[in-house]
Amino acid sequence: MTTEIIVASIGAIATILAAYIGASVAAKRQVDKGVKEISENLPSWDELFEHDENGKKIKGDINRLIEAVHNGYPIKVKINRPQQQDDIELMDAEWIFVENKTVVATNTSQISLGKDKNGNYRYFKDAYHYYVIVSSKGQHHATRIHIDGRPKGNPTDGVRRMTWIGLVPPRQ
Repeated sequence: MTTEIIVASIGAIATILAAYIGASVAAKRQVDKGVKEISENLPSWDELFEHDENGKKIKGDINRLIEAVHNGYPIKVKINRPQQQDDIELMDAEWIFVENKTVVATNTSQISLGKDKNGNYRYFKDAYHYYVIVSSKGQHHATRIHIDGRPKGNPTDGVRRMTWIGLVPPRQ
């Protein structure tokens, strides 16, 4: 009789274990499916509009950038350095506005930095604020003001190729 009880118990345990494993596998599949569905609906960084130095469209859509600004989505601006083809600067657009289908962005949180004799980046001893204004027409304006409020040199104006990147919901 004890053997029968042991065999019956083992059979019951095996059935319960098989059901548990099957349920766990099914639950994992549901979680994986849910995570995928959720992640597909989360905002992600997307290149919205890229233009040349004169604001001429390379790719993207200015209206999509404008819509992102109107919706208050975070925007970054990738600025191509004119002297080095593959070198870029990436700035957060802190204050952004749209005027006559042109997007203008500023960044005022930068402190000057440069390379030392070994090629390592360092903050300058006589540091200054670096204020930037850029536009979707290619404009790039910079003003430099020492930390103590003294102007540093003259403002600079130029044009740059830029890519405007937004943290936007997926396209439907």
